[in-house]
Amino acid sequence: MITYEDVKRWKENSINTSREIGLFPEEVLDRLNLVDINIIDGFSSESLYGFVNYFKDGKLNPGVFVYSSNYSESIDLFFKLLKKEHIYSRNLKDKVMVNEKNLFELYNQSGMDHLLLGHIGSFLYDSIGDEEDAYEIESEVASYRAKKDKNWEFVVEFIPKFQAAEKRKIWHS
Repeated sequence: MITYEDVKRWKENSINTSREIGLFPEEVLDRLNLVDINIIDGFSSESLYGFVNYFKDGKLNPGVFVYSSNYSESIDLFFKLLKKEHIYSRNLKDKVMVNEKNLFELYNQSGMDHLLLGHIGSFLYDSIGDEEDAYEIESEVASYRAKKDKNWEFVVEFIPKFQAAEKRKIWHS
């Protein structure tokens, strides 16, 4: 179960890593610090992690909305997600070298990077903040983290697979 302390930590980690790699100017990072993080009670069956909202009451007031429960709760659930997204293959099982605690942290930190930096950060930095932007930034941040922590290589491996699955959904709808 995701707690407020978890999302607060992931938000802080996202902003700090963005600062380390020079992803956005300081004024964008200051605005990202003000973004509300909300936990939605329930399981993220459709959305992988959560979603963003850019406006509140007709004014620019971005927020991140994270489900309290998701596919990171167990390796089995994660494999169900891979099958659901048509990413699963037998040899992929060998690539999942993380334990459930690491999976929880990697999956959710990467999700926060995707939403906070990829969508909202890009939007605040005069880009569209669409899925393309979000996956590009999520991948850049994961690659940077993988240089310090080998567990992040797992995330670097899977981001393009999820991006391709997302594109397939768009093409087939």
